[in-house]
Amino acid sequence: MTVIQGTIAAEGIAAAKALVLESGHLNGNRIAITADRVHTEQIAFAAALQKTVAEIERLKTKAYTDGAEEQGDIFSAYLEIVGDESLSEDVCRCIEEKLVSVNTALMDVCNAYAADMAALDDPYMQARADDFRQIFRMIAEMHSGGGEGGTQPSTTENFILVGKEIGPADTARIDRRLLKGIVVENGSRTSHAAIICRASGIPMLSGIQYQDAHITTGVPLIIDGELGTLVVAPDEATAQDYAEKSRELEQTRVRLNQWRGKQACTADGVTISVMANAGVLSDIDAVLENNAEGIGLFRTEFLFMENPDRLPNEQEQFEAYKTVLTRMGNKPVVFRTLDAGGDKNISALGIPKEENPFLGWRAIRYCLKTPEVFRVQLRALVRASVFGNERIMLPMISSEQELLQARKLLDSVYEELKARGEGPFPTIPLGIMIETPAAALTAATLARSADFFSIGSNDLTQYTVAVDRGNEYVADLYDELHPAVLTLIRQTVAAAADAGIGVHICGEMAGDTRCVEALLQAGLRELSMSANRIPHIKEFLSGLRIGNR
Repeated sequence: MTVIQGTIAAEGIAAAKALVLESGHLNGNRIAITADRVHTEQIAFAAALQKTVAEIERLKTKAYTDGAEEQGDIFSAYLEIVGDESLSEDVCRCIEEKLVSVNTALMDVCNAYAADMAALDDPYMQARADDFRQIFRMIAEMHSGGGEGGTQPSTTENFILVGKEIGPADTARIDRRLLKGIVVENGSRTSHAAIICRASGIPMLSGIQYQDAHITTGVPLIIDGELGTLVVAPDEATAQDYAEKSRELEQTRVRLNQWRGKQACTADGVTISVMANAGVLSDIDAVLENNAEGIGLFRTEFLFMENPDRLPNEQEQFEAYKTVLTRMGNKPVVFRTLDAGGDKNISALGIPKEENPFLGWRAIRYCLKTPEVFRVQLRALVRASVFGNERIMLPMISSEQELLQARKLLDSVYEELKARGEGPFPTIPLGIMIETPAAALTAATLARSADFFSIGSNDLTQYTVAVDRGNEYVADLYDELHPAVLTLIRQTVAAAADAGIGVHICGEMAGDTRCVEALLQAGLRELSMSANRIPHIKEFLSGLRIGNR
């Protein structure tokens, strides 16, 4: 038995056999070429790059379809990198000037990029070196004959994935149901792999020289994500100790499960409505298992991302919305209309590349300018409304005029369906997301035309403090509890109360125990969060006293 000290990248405990990921495409001997082969190598590189773009697009679509938004966002960033002309120019120049093969040029350029990132003081930027290595490995893999799916380790048993570097593309290609932990030589807490692990509850250690420790596929391992240690080939006593620790963690899980069926309530008797966010049909299982009181945010983009080259038709959308409503029974379901653009690029929509897509043609702005797309979704939503307690929510509203224009479209859809001989249909409440400072500051005006508000705290924070939370240089300035953000939330809640309409919050703040008390003090009584956070928040609320304000 050997115990190796590593660095904690994601907490937790896992025990399983090792599955070593062999990814040595950028390692090996340097290969020189003659001048007459330069053009041939450059053409081969261009073909590999094109295949890499297609593979990243596939992984991004799969991530969003599976509801793994964090992973999907990472692949969107990867597409920006591989689409940068300077990357292609640097590799082609290296081939020509150094007279080296594609693989050698990829190795040289990757090392230069990674070294530049690693030399920076900011740990987030240092971690981006991992991303460059992942991307260049993918290009090399495609050049060497890899296709869709890349190199996938295969096993039918639970495993701990081990490798020099493991990136989002590696985790996206494996069977996540069997993945119990990750061990890497190179990586950090700020790497994208670590971010994904924490979001999935999977422990991860970095700084482990697995070859020196003679770790090969099949060797039993234990990850202690509390102490930062890796136990290789544990003896029986150690295995039993960790089995006990696992039982304690299971007891915690059982304790939290007891809160699933309980009404959320503070220690001083204030009842809180706890709902769930969802993004794909498979999310409904967790919503029901955790006894959510409804779905406060159902993202409809998954239908458009399943096949980004073709828009879903009315019947396909209707069937999906009907399924959600039927499974939720009489519990409310808030469907957010198409929130395209920003970091969600869907080629069939024809949204051009923009300098600043988060402030560009996206969400309701896109829908109002393309009524032929919007009306299809609205018809499907209206038709599905007879199967449950449906509400429609408009994203990225910044003016009353946008809301009134959308309501007029919805009214015309009712008339269109009536003319088709369909109906009658119930009147569906039409609400808006408060996710721009403009909407929060004019909430009293918007409340005259909206049936409810939903506070999208992620974007509201980003736009209020002028921080791109995906930008590592300024990520530390992203603060949901900034006084300006809380002021806008309080103002929104007050405007809703004055108008007699409902208001809830569906951003990450809702499931964060650091933020919940502030939200309740602001007057919110409805929270919508990831379904697996519901037991945690119910338990937290039971020990919280806020007064009856």
